[in-house]
Amino acid sequence: MRESSCLEFKGSFSKTFLKTVSAFANYGTGDILFGVNDEGVPVGVSNSEDVHLAIENAINDALDPRPNYFIEDEEKEGKHLVKLTVYEGEDKPYLCSGKAYQRFDTSTVAVDRSELRRLSIEGSDKPFDEMASPLQDLTFSSLGKNLAEHMGIETITEETLKTLGLLKGDSYTNAA
Repeated sequence: MRESSCLEFKGSFSKTFLKTVSAFANYGTGDILFGVNDEGVPVGVSNSEDVHLAIENAINDALDPRPNYFIEDEEKEGKHLVKLTVYEGEDKPYLCSGKAYQRFDTSTVAVDRSELRRLSIEGSDKPFDEMASPLQDLTFSSLGKNLAEHMGIETITEETLKTLGLLKGDSYTNAA
């Protein structure tokens, strides 16, 4: 394993991960693995419940707005790890201690003023239905039946979903 633009390793819990949470929420979903050293070797965590709580408290205290995230336990090479998945959000910019961050390969850096302005514009005034849904494993069987019955559309294509406002880019919207 090696770090990448969407994967960060932390050998143990420290609040330095919060900048990376900001970066993932601003620019693209990513994972932070606690209990893996910088070389990608699992070293484990001593008490995953304590790490879960520390992560949650740190995010709630330091990020504004609070991004969507999911914390779970994993096991690699017999070591207990904690995996934090941070989802890209719609309410950009996500600030950590008053600064927005982004990932460049394996590093996390503060954005400059012009990029902060761009993030602010991107995150402003989107109707809820047009925002990306946190649920992306969706099926449209009922929609398919109704489209076939009432409109003669036998196959739901990507273009159909876009026309109906259910797909924006590569993500399903809340309307979906």
